Amino acid sequence: MSPGVTFSDLLAYTEWERDKWVSRFKAHGPHALAIGVGPHGDGRFATVGEMIRHIFSAELRYVERLSQAPLSNTASVPADNADALFRFGQESRGRLRTFITSYPAETWDAGQEFALGKHVVTATPRKIVLHILAHEMKHWAQIAALLRREGLTGDFHDALFGPDPGSTLMPGPAAHRPPEVIGVAPQFLVGDLLVATEYYRDKLGFATDFVYQSFYASVSRDGFSIHLKCAPKTASDRTHRKQNEHLDAYISVRGIEALFMELQAKGARIIRSLAERPWARKEFYVEDPDGYLLCFSEESA
Repeated sequence: MSPGVTFSDLLAYTEWERDKWVSRFKAHGPHALAIGVGPHGDGRFATVGEMIRHIFSAELRYVERLSQAPLSNTASVPADNADALFRFGQESRGRLRTFITSYPAETWDAGQEFALGKHVVTATPRKIVLHILAHEMKHWAQIAALLRREGLTGDFHDALFGPDPGSTLMPGPAAHRPPEVIGVAPQFLVGDLLVATEYYRDKLGFATDFVYQSFYASVSRDGFSIHLKCAPKTASDRTHRKQNEHLDAYISVRGIEALFMELQAKGARIIRSLAERPWARKEFYVEDPDGYLLCFSEESA
């Protein structure tokens, strides 16, 4: 058994921290999020709530840099609402987990250049992910000190007072646990990687997780991924599957009416409209630029 600390350990520990903090901020109310961080900061955040938004924004934007995706503007996330802040944190963490499980293993230690403000940094994806997690832990310690200064005390959040890695209180890999499947992604062969990724982003609301050497990419929505590979495909097979409505991906959703209206408004290629099916589900079909059929489905009430 290796004694090393893994990304899974650090992900699980920081998620345990987040659960503790969201409960604490809900208990203390908006006042706690409005506590000032002091006069000697660097101008990026002025309150505890803005610091929390910074934690989650940094996580999301580093993943976007590694994925060669446009950087999100997160200023609209309210810094005075614990529910909204930590929902944003769930989104950023979902993107990070998807990136870690999807990124090609052979590129984890390949250096990349990043523009960070006025600086250019060269770092490997492995180092960047470590920085994301260490950065979060550093800021939670600062937040704890700021709240104590205002008399808002709570449980210890130090690692020594938390559950051990691999315990039932903090899910994570442990030597005595059996292997588990943590994700499955279909791989679609596409004729033009840029066209495909833009369609999934602009028409279907997916995010680009990464692009590898202009021939391979991963896109995801709500933590579920589709891999795209630029490679020849058999036209007759595509025609056969479409004619017989053989699906390439069956996607279960919540809120299918709102999703249908969203994709319709974005101009997605809907080839079967939303309707009740005899098997007690509401479904609609979308076709992507390479002819792949995606069924979006929700159990009927």
